[in-house]
Amino acid sequence: MKKKKITNYILLFLSFITFSMLLYLIRKVGVVPNKYINLYTLIEVLLLVISFSLSFFKKKIFFILNIFLSIIIIVINCAGYYYVKHLDKFIDKGFTEEIVDTTVYYLITSKNNQTNDINSITLDIPINYYQYSKHNTEAFNIFGNYDYKSIEDLNTYLIENKDTNSYLLTDDINYKISFELNTELKEEDYKIIHKFDVITSEKRNNDVKDVFNVLITGKDFSNERNDLNMIVTINTITNKILITSVPRDLYIPVSNSKYKDTLMVMGYYGDDVVQKSIGDFFGINIDYRVNLYARNLIDIVDKIGGIEFCSNKSFYTNHALVVDTYNDRLGKKLYVKKGCQQLNGIETLTVARERVAYKNGDFQRQENCRQIMLKIANKVLSLSTLSNYTSILDSFNNLYTTTMNRNTAVNFIKSILNNNYITLEQSVSAYDSNAKLRMGTIYGYVLMPDNESVNNTKQKLQEVINEK
Repeated sequence: MKKKKITNYILLFLSFITFSMLLYLIRKVGVVPNKYINLYTLIEVLLLVISFSLSFFKKKIFFILNIFLSIIIIVINCAGYYYVKHLDKFIDKGFTEEIVDTTVYYLITSKNNQTNDINSITLDIPINYYQYSKHNTEAFNIFGNYDYKSIEDLNTYLIENKDTNSYLLTDDINYKISFELNTELKEEDYKIIHKFDVITSEKRNNDVKDVFNVLITGKDFSNERNDLNMIVTINTITNKILITSVPRDLYIPVSNSKYKDTLMVMGYYGDDVVQKSIGDFFGINIDYRVNLYARNLIDIVDKIGGIEFCSNKSFYTNHALVVDTYNDRLGKKLYVKKGCQQLNGIETLTVARERVAYKNGDFQRQENCRQIMLKIANKVLSLSTLSNYTSILDSFNNLYTTTMNRNTAVNFIKSILNNNYITLEQSVSAYDSNAKLRMGTIYGYVLMPDNESVNNTKQKLQEVINEK
């Protein structure tokens, strides 16, 4: 009989310990509203009281029932602790750590230059640099105390110095995109004689606001150009969310510059430039940004077993089912039927990129991306993904980067769980045109903002921001 009592007490102690650990962790994570924590606590305490009461009965059946109940409590608490702990790590990694950015820099010269490495370049040799590269100051500190000369037009510089012995310092993205946008340039006419990484970090603003604006951008394979742009305005006082879709080719002023550019091209100048430019254009402050990466969308969709996509027309995608390349000849096209169908990861990415198949082009792409994001969110939150929970969270860590801090994210999630939110949507209208891009160096396709639509967009933003 003593052995039974000792067993009962040990199991009861373990039940209490695991319950306490889980309750502490739930409160530490902070996303669960108090009403749910209180309900969980009440149920757990009730089960512990029942288990404790059963230990006083001498019949074997009560001993077995107590053993069974205690094991159930311990297993549930341990499983809960495992899942919540993983969530805590996920939130810490995504919303607590410093934001680190790595930019590759090249030292470039003509292929005819006899110099093949940096050791032959003395400090008195002038180094030209592209002034719109993201982290020039940090690059100079790493590269050395040379005589730096600024250039504004990278394309013109490359054309004029194809056969000279001059040297250019620029980031890899702006260098590579020059050859993509200008048919006069050929990459084989130049050589890279030195390459190095510039690593920068940004501390988070830990302020927590009741009303805030989040810029969501979807990065293409370059991880620089913005294919998707949304302003999400969140008012936790009125429980309203306003999603404002902004086309990627919208032609607006570049912050702290005399030029205009599209949001897609602006991505080359840095996320902070895009954030400030959109905020200034719409007359609002963008508090945080979230960058989504095309390549990692495939992984998360496959991890959750695919999503359902619904289309109001049937079509073949203009883009092929390929990854990390813009050469659509390397893969087959996807047939999207009218109605709903299941898509895997690469199919979802291909649909998210599609705009040529639609008359309203980029506006429909924005709509498709909104649908895809909601489908992913609903699938992730469903019970069917529980068995794949940890790998899904790990996939999400690679899907995005954000400047949002932990307290803001936790407070918003708790508010979503605690209240019924109203979601509103609007889009910015624009018309087809051509204009100078890349700081006025080339002509290309743009979308000119429709003034009436812009004014209506600004008004709606202010309504949601200022509503109490």
